[in-house]
Amino acid sequence: PEGVEIPNDGIDQDCDGEDLIVGVLGLSLEQIQVWTDKDKVLLLWSEIPNSFLEIYDTAGRLVLETELHSGLNEIGSLDSQGVYLVRIITNEGWASKRLFVN
Repeated sequence: PEGVEIPNDGIDQDCDGEDLIVGVLGLSLEQIQVWTDKDKVLLLWSEIPNSFLEIYDTAGRLVLETELHSGLNEIGSLDSQGVYLVRIITNEGWASKRLFVN
């Protein structure tokens, strides 16, 4: 639980439920807070215009996409438990993080 995260290695060293993944093209992952509550995916987002969310399953299939708004976004539900890749796309760039659904 006290481990130091190594970015982008696919291992959750500090046991917080996700690996640290660094942002790409200037988009900071500190701006993205994503979690699940029962069967819903929730995302807290700072105001960056023209922002979109894509969620992929482990096979690389796009399972959900939507436009993001400032504040709390209730995205919807995912069909099954597992690991998903959440990608945020803006005019400033894009970033990805993993989402674990129990």
